[in-house]
Amino acid sequence: MTEEAARRIYESASDEEKAMLPRHDGEGWIELYHHLLMLRVRLTFDQIIGRDVKYQEGDKTAVRAVRHNGQSSAICGNYIMRAGKHWTTFVYGGGFSVGVIRPLPGWDQRTLEEFLPINSRHWDGLRRERSTRWVGDVHFCHFYRTGQCYYSNWEGHGCTASYWDGYNNYDREVDTLGMLLDLDSGTLSVYQKGQKVGTLKDGLAGVYCWTACTACFTRTLSPRTLIFGSASIERGYGVTDVQVEQYMSA
Repeated sequence: MTEEAARRIYESASDEEKAMLPRHDGEGWIELYHHLLMLRVRLTFDQIIGRDVKYQEGDKTAVRAVRHNGQSSAICGNYIMRAGKHWTTFVYGGGFSVGVIRPLPGWDQRTLEEFLPINSRHWDGLRRERSTRWVGDVHFCHFYRTGQCYYSNWEGHGCTASYWDGYNNYDREVDTLGMLLDLDSGTLSVYQKGQKVGTLKDGLAGVYCWTACTACFTRTLSPRTLIFGSASIERGYGVTDVQVEQYMSA
């Protein structure tokens, strides 16, 4: 593959694909071609960071927690979102949270025993990954099955809770969740049963990857049981809300 061949393939891409892949300053056509290919294949958790998450039967679209009190993360590191609208479907439960995170190339090779981006002991190392493609100060945003949402700029000693507009309409018994990262408006939104529940956070800009993280916990209600949990990911989401369908086709 030459730069010229990669350029021609990119320029023949659909308008929707090119809207998701504006060329960065100094970016080669071959690199851009690689990202175009990632738009056309299924989403996979190609990065596992920490020892407490494993693939389910070798399927890289699905992960499960394997240890009590484990803290680990699975990231779609090959699929980097930089512009446009990106839809995905998560099916998850137990101690998993799902959302977006800045790209962390090579972190799956560091053999870390534990990794949660919400844990401030990792933040010095995470800040060193900052590049000009990180825009703004929302470096990750995670949503929990409880309906809670947290985000951070990886500074200081704690995360910030997002008191999002649809919290009271969120159904905690539904394990299938749609997410829309809209980098045109800078928002991350959640969907259930084909309809928008609410906007988790605004102010998102720059580059992100989808992620699922686990922090296995013990259920406090009787009987006390360990909640390990699992998570799977799939590109796209089946929207039934008429206004959202119009929004998607706009």
